[in-house]
Amino acid sequence: MANEYTPTQAAKWIAERWEPGLAMAAYEKMKVIPHFKRLKAIGGKVHIMKFANLARNTLADGTAGSALTVSGQTEVEVTALPKTVYVFAEVNLNTIARMMFDPTNDFRRSVEQSLAEGADVEGAKLATDMVTGVVGTNLVNVTEATFRKAISTLAENAKGYFETGETAPSFIAHSRQIDDIMGDPAFTQYQLRGDGTSPLVKGWVLRAHNANFYNSGNIQTTASTRRNMLLIDKLTMAYGYNQPPKVKYEEFQLSKRIIGWFDLAVITQWEQYGIRYDTIDTV
Repeated sequence: MANEYTPTQAAKWIAERWEPGLAMAAYEKMKVIPHFKRLKAIGGKVHIMKFANLARNTLADGTAGSALTVSGQTEVEVTALPKTVYVFAEVNLNTIARMMFDPTNDFRRSVEQSLAEGADVEGAKLATDMVTGVVGTNLVNVTEATFRKAISTLAENAKGYFETGETAPSFIAHSRQIDDIMGDPAFTQYQLRGDGTSPLVKGWVLRAHNANFYNSGNIQTTASTRRNMLLIDKLTMAYGYNQPPKVKYEEFQLSKRIIGWFDLAVITQWEQYGIRYDTIDTV
């Protein structure tokens, strides 16, 4: 047909539709600092006073009971300064007036999720502090044999804070390690887990060697190394807000501003009561 209208010829007449709302890009969930001890507001600087072990002495036969050796030590503290992190978005009011919908709620959800991710990233940076117990290298991935070494090292270092078979530490591994953990039969076999749930069905090892497994893209990556963390909850690390994550709105002249922020300090209480599990950062 010579006068047939094709979609190209009738392009100006063809209906177009827009779905309401904005499709947001994904943020990482908060997977690290929920395992930290929550502190009160930390002011301009937070101090945690540490009391070291008291040494034991032996009273030799024939030694007067009034000639004892004092077991006191010079005590120390750990400190941390708060950091303010913010997200600032701004839209002209005339832009909103011309849009099909007000994007304020979509911006708010994105800001909230960005702040949660940002706080978690700050917590994951503390992995650098853990130097007493380090397993793995930046040449390998997670293996069950090295993980057993991590558990035994943690048990040795944490002493009375770690009761074998009872204490359930948290292992927070980078998401890139999922395939390596799931691909090691020593992690997935029933007799190791004893939880009655197949990781091959669930897609994740929830528990092994009495440790709870988590994955997060917030794990620190530095110097070609991913610094996965094995922590004793509420003991190894701590955090405190002067201002918890908060989102506020304000209009200025002909613009609408959405501002989210928090004031946070993260601190390593006892680095020796945690393990840094180093892995390769490329696979």
